[in-house]
Amino acid sequence: MFGFDTGKSHDLESTLLGPQICDGDDERPDQQQCPVQPGGYTSLEVVGTGATSIVYSALRTDDGKQVALKQLKLELMSTENVVADFLSEARLLLGLRHPNLIRCYDFFFDCRAWWLVLEYLPGGAIHQARALSYVAGGAQREDWMNQIAAAITFLHSRGIVHCDVKPANILVDGPRAVLADLGLACCLRQPRHRENRICGTPEFMSEEARRGIICPENDWFAFRQTSERIGVARIPAVMKFS
Repeated sequence: MFGFDTGKSHDLESTLLGPQICDGDDERPDQQQCPVQPGGYTSLEVVGTGATSIVYSALRTDDGKQVALKQLKLELMSTENVVADFLSEARLLLGLRHPNLIRCYDFFFDCRAWWLVLEYLPGGAIHQARALSYVAGGAQREDWMNQIAAAITFLHSRGIVHCDVKPANILVDGPRAVLADLGLACCLRQPRHRENRICGTPEFMSEEARRGIICPENDWFAFRQTSERIGVARIPAVMKFS
């Protein structure tokens, strides 16, 4: 059921412009219509925005399926390392299969921008009102975080560090939780990802992450901070700390 598709290409070269803080902190604006209309999709409405991208809910015209479309912001299309990270996320997600990782169906170029086609989770992020409406006595939040721990463990087993674990990147749909946004993820098997690169959202970054050291322990530090932020006291036994 879980797996890694080694037939997919994960090698993407880009120039890193020195150490950089990649802050993925995002907001959820009031829903609004998308100013562009990529082919094959309709009824686009903004459901979230971040430093480098905008996320829309949309309907796929060939089968009516509701999906999430993640668009790289037009003003960043000429920024090489940002485009590289966006396409790297697409290639990683297309090659990974786990029930607690966001599913990517496709990626394409249209309307002068790159787009990811992702599964849509109506509950939204774990810390938002719609997500919390599922909670009964905090037990559901604990179960959600156990699922996210399983997703992080799976990524680490594939040599991937997420680098931006936080409440805004955990989406829910009833009892199911998924880890989303691999835009800052680092594959430790790729030389460029082992270079000095400061990535993450400041309040969820370990001291090692702030110094540009990419290691699995950074994800567990952010996981612990996230658990405390949403009121989960018991940390899953699967967590490992060095």
